[in-house]
Amino acid sequence: MTNQRTELPSKLFNKIPAEMSEREASLLIEQYKLYVELMDKVSERRHQANSFFLTVNTILVTALTGFISLTQESSIQYQ
Repeated sequence: MTNQRTELPSKLFNKIPAEMSEREASLLIEQYKLYVELMDKVSERRHQANSFFLTVNTILVTALTGFISLTQESSIQYQ
């Protein structure tokens, strides 16, 4: 028994652009535009989430630092 391997096409598309009809090419371009738009929206949502959590963490660190500085006795001695 021989080990047969099915070869997958190494191309992204089954047809070369010269063999595509005008309608197929325009649909492919529209799919690409939609893909780019959706990826842009995902990136924007990630940016907004990162900004939100950066703000929250900054507020928490500032509040914690202020709380610690108020609760500890001052070690500065005045002469």
